[in-house]
Amino acid sequence: MSIPVHVVLQIGDDRLGKNAETVFRDKKTGKKRDVQSEKQADDAKQAEWKQKYDKWGAGYVCMPWLCNIATT
Repeated sequence: MSIPVHVVLQIGDDRLGKNAETVFRDKKTGKKRDVQSEKQADDAKQAEWKQKYDKWGAGYVCMPWLCNIATT
């Protein structure tokens, strides 16, 4: 049993799901995911790691008297 075309054309786009927002779901549980908040949390975590490792990655300054570098 199929729905006649003239009936489908009378149904509004919002009821048919046209222009609807995409729903992202968890693969295991099937629950809806909040992608925007996940992205914000991930960006915050990356910024924290970047700040931390930029400080570590700067290295240390070798003092001439410690590294046996001849100074003129």
